[in-house]
Amino acid sequence: MAAMLLLLLTGGCTDPAEAPLRECQRLKSEAKLDDAMKACEQAVSASAKSKAGLAAASLVTEIRAALAEQERQADEARKALLASGKVDDLRKLLKDYSGSVQAKAAEEQLPKLASVCANRSSWQLTYPLRRLGERPGQVALMSGMSPAFGKASAEGTAEKCEKEAKQLDDTAAEIAAHAALPGEEAIRDTMVANHKQLADQNRKWARAFKAFDGNLAPFTALQAATEHLAEQVLEKDTDTFNACLKGPGRGKP
Repeated sequence: MAAMLLLLLTGGCTDPAEAPLRECQRLKSEAKLDDAMKACEQAVSASAKSKAGLAAASLVTEIRAALAEQERQADEARKALLASGKVDDLRKLLKDYSGSVQAKAAEEQLPKLASVCANRSSWQLTYPLRRLGERPGQVALMSGMSPAFGKASAEGTAEKCEKEAKQLDDTAAEIAAHAALPGEEAIRDTMVANHKQLADQNRKWARAFKAFDGNLAPFTALQAATEHLAEQVLEKDTDTFNACLKGPGRGKP
């Protein structure tokens, strides 16, 4: 009878939350917070009011806060990687945070950052070529003005030409620094050259407009040279388009 009583006082009163609590503590020490949370919740479910169950409930609160902080830090890391706009960072985002909203955005951005051809549409030459084509018309307008107004108009147009030249140079630098897939290097070089040539031609127009004194003769040769250059640039630009269609990325340029 005494032995039976001793058994009831010891082995018969084992806390059912004790074992899952120890498992929870072990997993928490190994930074396996999701698994630790499950173990602690199991302990609470086994015996919510026992000593081990109460300890597990306290750990559940602690782990939940740690998981929230962990997610906050991960969210900041994802946003920082996406905001950097760097190819390596976007690839890390895809690798480490696959399935996240930021990873999906990176998946859309990465092709344009890694391939010159995939980003070709960002560097269209349509507008700068059209602007160069408008220069002769501006000359014609000046010819019908008084000397004072003609000079003022020429100076204003010269500023526009210089601004256009700077924009083209900036774009050329952007293209030159852009990542390229193997086999796209020659395409990138041609695109850079196209933009630089148009920038130089704009500077020639700027110098001609600055020197305008009522004489239109200097513009005649400049107009012919510009038309010839525009034909060359358009031909090379078409070549880059076709090369992109056949290139390594096979993406729509």
